[in-house]
Amino acid sequence: MSIYSETFNIEYHLIAADLTARFPGLMFCVQEASIRHTESTDYKMQWYTDNMRGWILTNWHIEVSRMPKWNEVITVRTWPSRFKGIVADRSFEVLDAEGNRLVSAVAAWVYMDLAQRRPVKPPQDLVDGYGEVLPPIHETVFAIGGHEGYNLVSTREMTVTRRDTDTNEHANNVRYIEWAFDDIPEAIYASGCPATVKVTYKRECKAGDRLFLDCFVREGARLGADAEVIVSIRKDGEDAPVCEVYTTWITEAAT
Repeated sequence: MSIYSETFNIEYHLIAADLTARFPGLMFCVQEASIRHTESTDYKMQWYTDNMRGWILTNWHIEVSRMPKWNEVITVRTWPSRFKGIVADRSFEVLDAEGNRLVSAVAAWVYMDLAQRRPVKPPQDLVDGYGEVLPPIHETVFAIGGHEGYNLVSTREMTVTRRDTDTNEHANNVRYIEWAFDDIPEAIYASGCPATVKVTYKRECKAGDRLFLDCFVREGARLGADAEVIVSIRKDGEDAPVCEVYTTWITEAAT
């Protein structure tokens, strides 16, 4: 087994007012495909729970061509594109019913001993269970640059709740994307579509953590986009971010 596929229907709870899927909602489908892929191997989710092991996500690089609509059927395909020591990359593509690629993505992971909170090398038969390592879906640059040339447009305070957490007992990776997309300025969000999304996860957050979200915007941006936005998420009393979410936006007028 190399390429694993799951089919999803874009349900009502995933969409916005224009009947188009919200980006974080689509990423929940991508996440579910990843988990089901793992569940199809000999090392299932219960094994990870019983042995206090887990793949911890460190980065996303996502390219968007089109967001699916309500009730549209999509297929998420995923495969391993790198295993090296304690780290692994996984590629994804989201296809519509006609086989057109809507989204491509590469994610980077670290294999962890969750009891000791330290990285360890995964068993070789666990690695082999994911099948043949195939080339990544696209060239990947995970790095997010600094905030030079951006304007700070908002800061929001929030607290992580238990509903934000997952089986690793920290905030689920898609929650950070949800939080960041809530802070995209309305003038950008309402008139555009995300084209590139990068996420860097630096440290975990747990229920009860108090966070501040700083939103930085560069208008008339590079890369052919109409705007670039970085949402930097930091814990109360700390300057260094625990996560950063970078997005480029193409407005309807430009599409």
